[in-house]
Amino acid sequence: MWVCDFVRRNPVAYNMMILTVTGIITKTIDFAFRSYYSKQLGAEGMGIFSLIMSVFGIILSLSSAGMGVAVSRLVSIKEEQGNREGSVGVVKSALQTVFCVGAVCVSFVFLFAEWLSQSILNDMRCVTGLLCIAPASLFMGISYCIKGYFYGIRKVIIPAESEFVEQAVKIASISYFLGKGLYIGTEYGCAGVMAGLTIGEFSSCVYLLIRYKFHSKGRKSQGCPVKGILNMTIPMTASAVGNSFFRMIEDVKIIDGFERFGKENAVGEYGLIKGMTMPLIVFPLNLISSFMALLSPEVSRATEKGKFSGIAKRIGKIGLFFGFLVFVIFSAFPEELSLMVYGTTEGAKYIAPLALLCPLMVIDSLSSSMLGGLGEQKKLLKYSLWDSALRLFIVWVILPYLGNFAIILMFFSSNALTCTLTAGKIHKMAESFIPLSSITRAFFCSLIVILLSEIFIPDSLSGAYLIASILAVTALYALLYKKSKS
Repeated sequence: MWVCDFVRRNPVAYNMMILTVTGIITKTIDFAFRSYYSKQLGAEGMGIFSLIMSVFGIILSLSSAGMGVAVSRLVSIKEEQGNREGSVGVVKSALQTVFCVGAVCVSFVFLFAEWLSQSILNDMRCVTGLLCIAPASLFMGISYCIKGYFYGIRKVIIPAESEFVEQAVKIASISYFLGKGLYIGTEYGCAGVMAGLTIGEFSSCVYLLIRYKFHSKGRKSQGCPVKGILNMTIPMTASAVGNSFFRMIEDVKIIDGFERFGKENAVGEYGLIKGMTMPLIVFPLNLISSFMALLSPEVSRATEKGKFSGIAKRIGKIGLFFGFLVFVIFSAFPEELSLMVYGTTEGAKYIAPLALLCPLMVIDSLSSSMLGGLGEQKKLLKYSLWDSALRLFIVWVILPYLGNFAIILMFFSSNALTCTLTAGKIHKMAESFIPLSSITRAFFCSLIVILLSEIFIPDSLSGAYLIASILAVTALYALLYKKSKS
């Protein structure tokens, strides 16, 4: 009862609860459906899918990167000042910017899809998929602006509703187009998935625009200079574009490196890593992505009130606990999870060694979100460029000689670097952000749970038994973690 009373009186807690719960539901649905079409497309199909998405990442970054964060931050400041007309002005300027840039990006893909597929991706099977997914960048850019507005005014239920609309439409659309496309060939099956994704984003965009129109009705727009928005978004856009560009080069070079190493089906191996294994590894992080979207405006508010250190320490504790919990689950059940999600145990050879990345990824993501809320976009850009350079060096130079081990080395080196940089920056601004003693305690608790699971939980679990075992491991880890603090 006291929890309900606390949440009712604390808008931040209420918003975070809404975003976390809805995020878990929608991301779980999305991931479950992704596992379905991954099985249908196979490793090679997911390789084509991932190549297409590497180009789409650049287009999306160009058209809208940082816009949602900028809008939420500016709107939250306007609302704190009681300037509601200014909030509407921010959204209007952001939408105009996104529409103009997004239209140019979509037009570019439509005109040069064949050149991109042949000269950049080295696979002409990507053409149709690129044409199908390109318009989604414009719809997503508009959605980011509207979501940023609602996050800024703490009306998070509306973006949450849009997620359910998107998932429902996307599932129906992909189910229809995937079967039609696969009947012709794998590349058209990928195109069917891309078409379904675009239709889902369009439905979410329309829903958000309708809700925004009704919510802002009667509010006059007070001009917000586009320059003010661009000053915030340009560093984030540069970081996102640079990161996406280097990721695209990285993806192409992974395939090339596997071919030089002697892999017979290089595209299939690449699809196993980027299209199947990594989405599973980052799935827990995606569950809290909605929560992280709220961090930027809340950090901005806390900083204005001189309370940043307190909120940073609380976020650090949450990230540490959650990150090591995910490490425990992936370390205890790599083959079972790979088999349940994708129908094959091939992914286990990457899941098991990469499980230790989870704490690094969680802490890095939370730290990056806080730095965004503090206006440290230029720092994030610099960190991103260093990370990309390291990854490309490993893929370009080491992968042809070490094969799969080089991929594992790349992921470890990359996440260790970015986590050290972002968390280190937060630590300088908020002492004891994540104490070394807390890291040590969480690590040893997780090792104990993994060891006990190896002894007492049988291999080859599936279905309800696997879920029950995961819940048992989670409860045991939470209990040990709590006891270790007392």
